[in-house]
Amino acid sequence: MVHKWYICVMIEELKKEVEKVFGQVIQKRSHCEGLAQELYTKTGIYISYNTIRRMYGLIDYREPRVTTLDAFSKYIGFSTYKDFTNRFNSVDEWSKWENLFLGIDEKKAFSTYRDNDLRFP
Repeated sequence: MVHKWYICVMIEELKKEVEKVFGQVIQKRSHCEGLAQELYTKTGIYISYNTIRRMYGLIDYREPRVTTLDAFSKYIGFSTYKDFTNRFNSVDEWSKWENLFLGIDEKKAFSTYRDNDLRFP
């Protein structure tokens, strides 16, 4: 099961990527209108500027539809939103890495460098 926080993180990441491709931070209505036009020109998918305003919190936010997320994903070079999120599969491994790092005794790690007369890069 996918956690709601994970979905929110993915949507935020998608919005950042859209802004990178668009070349501007979305902060006002004219940006949304420009993005709607560019999105249509690049993908052939029409998303209203009001939908974009909702996505970026410029008007009351509603959870976006999958079709909107798919359109944004296509705009930045992915075939679907699912394809976009699949590149983040390693996020599921974070807890395993966190446990690994917690298990390492920092004093032992540093003493190993000192004892072997090695220098940190």
